[in-house]
Amino acid sequence: MEYRVVRAFTDKNDENRSYQVNDIYEGSKAPRRISELMNPEKNRYQKIYLEKIVNEETE
Repeated sequence: MEYRVVRAFTDKNDENRSYQVNDIYEGSKAPRRISELMNPEKNRYQKIYLEKIVNEETE
């Protein structure tokens, strides 16, 4: 599963790696981390940072 960055951020859980809009997220794919970045109720800034990339050929 791949995720696209929809809001620029610096990933404090990944050695302060910076992500820009439209980058492919290469950090932790742990369900808890993905949930934090996709759900505004689960992160301190209440923002959405990632979206799942849907491949129409396989989904």
